[in-house]
Parts: sequence; structure tokens; C-alpha cells
Amino acid sequence: METTLDISGCPDQHRVRYAAGSFEKRALTWWNAQVQTRGRDEALAMPWEDFKTLLRGEFCPRNELKKVETELLNHVMIGAEHLAFTTRFHELATLAPDIVPTLEKRIERYVGVLPPCIRGHVIAAHPTTLEMAVTLSASLIDVMVASGALKKGSGTTEDLEQPSNKKRKVVKNFVATTTAKQAVLNQPPQNRGSYSGTAPFCNKCNYHHQPGTGCRQCTYCGKMGHWVKFCKEQKTQHRANQAVAQTAAHLDRISCYTCGEPGHYAKDCPKRVLPRGQAPRGRAYQIGTAAVRQDTDTNTNNNTGTFII
Repeated sequence: METTLDISGCPDQHRVRYAAGSFEKRALTWWNAQVQTRGRDEALAMPWEDFKTLLRGEFCPRNELKKVETELLNHVMIGAEHLAFTTRFHELATLAPDIVPTLEKRIERYVGVLPPCIRGHVIAAHPTTLEMAVTLSASLIDVMVASGALKKGSGTTEDLEQPSNKKRKVVKNFVATTTAKQAVLNQPPQNRGSYSGTAPFCNKCNYHHQPGTGCRQCTYCGKMGHWVKFCKEQKTQHRANQAVAQTAAHLDRISCYTCGEPGHYAKDCPKRVLPRGQAPRGRAYQIGTAAVRQDTDTNTNNNTGTFII
């Protein structure tokens, strides 16, 4: 805006009038409100510096400038997109001058976020102007792209953004799934089935049946909605009992080949002879009749007990 005023040779006393005449949309609405509040003559006679301060306070609040500063601090080149990176860097540096207040700071910030493959070469050249750093980095980018060391549209920043995008997608899917499940749980009981009959809904058993008939309650499991002949728990228990009865009948039909008793196989027989390696260990002592008489005569007063002859 100031460049346009300088080129057109606008006098200082008409700068506010000329600049306000170029407003449109939201800016025009805001300026009309200022004219109604201050008066037209007072608003147009405002000094140029006061006009810029008022304009920045409305359209460049601190929270918006904070976003611009954060973007400038995190602004890096993605792949070989040198032109887009440089253009956005100039815009952010102009909007956030406190981050790069001097030329040295601006050059340092620009060179510091270049790709590592060319950053060292630019730093070694010691650029004294920002234009020199931009031209040198553009030439190095072209060389890297021609050699295949750098590709357009690929870079460290894009690779780092992929996990966050994936995480947001997972969170979004989780929220959608949770919302769907919650909606299903919050549905009223009468909407949980596909009943298309004419019987009214019963609030006692949560099923549809005619008013003259009682609620269907199973006498086996105690649940509502079915009779005992349709009870699934009874059928399950009946099948279990049949399995037990069949097992018992099968055991009654078999007999052991070792002892001849019914109810078990030979491998489970408690009277079967164990293998030689598993036989109980011990010693059997035998004594004859003559030894018994001799031992009884000599040790009658010292030994008592029963001897197996």
C-alpha cells in the first residue's frame, strides 16, 4: 500500500483517504464503522502512522502474528520445491519481522532450513546477501535433482508428517466407530429388531405380543421372550446330559483285558503289572526252618516279632 502511494505521488494529507478508498469486503465494513464512530472528517484527517497502528490492531492481532511466527520457525523445504519454499519464506519474514530483525538473522534462518545435502555448501560460501543465498541454493538444488540425489515432492518433512496423518486417520476412525457403537446402544428396545407385525410393544418384557396374552417367560432359565420348549439353555444342558449318559453307557460296555472288570481299559487298570523299569524297588529276605530255630535259641531274650517261614 505504501509503495502504491509513493509511486502515485500521493500527498501525505491524502494518504488515509486514498488507502481507505481501496478497501473492500471485510476491510470496507470495518472502515465504515470507524467513520460512523469518529466522524468522516476526523477519520480522514488521521495521521498516517496512527492509521497503520489502527489497521494492524484490527487485521494483525497478536494471536494471528503468533501463528505466522510459529510457521516461520517450522518452515523447511520439502524435496526440491525451492521456489515455493523461498516465496513463502519472504512472506513470513515480512509478516513476522521480530523473528528475523536483521539481514544476518534472515540469511541464517533461510540457510539453516535448507536440505542437508546443500546446506553445508551454502554455508561454506558465506553469502553476504539473501539474494546470494537464494541463487546459490537454487543452483545446488538443480544439480542435486539432475544427479538423482534429490527428488521433487519428497523430503524429510513429508516423511515426518506421514505418521501424524496416519494417527489422525486412526483417531478419526476410532471416533466414528465409537459413535456408531454408542448410537446402537442408545437405540430404544423397540428398534433393535426387524419386527413388522401389528402386535403392540410390551414395556414389561420388551417384546411384541397381543394385549390379551401374557408375557412369554421361560420356566427353565427365567428369561422373557420365549417358552421353555424354545429355550436354548435347556437344549444345551440336554445335550450335555446326553453326552454324559453316552459316556457312562460306553464305559459300561467296555471291560479290562487285565483284570476283567468293566468300566475301564487295560491301560487304566489299577492291577496291571508295571514295566520292569517302573517296578517298586526293595529286598526280600527269606529264612529257613533251621535258621529260625537257631536264632530263637540264641536270641530269645533279645528278639521279638513275627518271622515268615
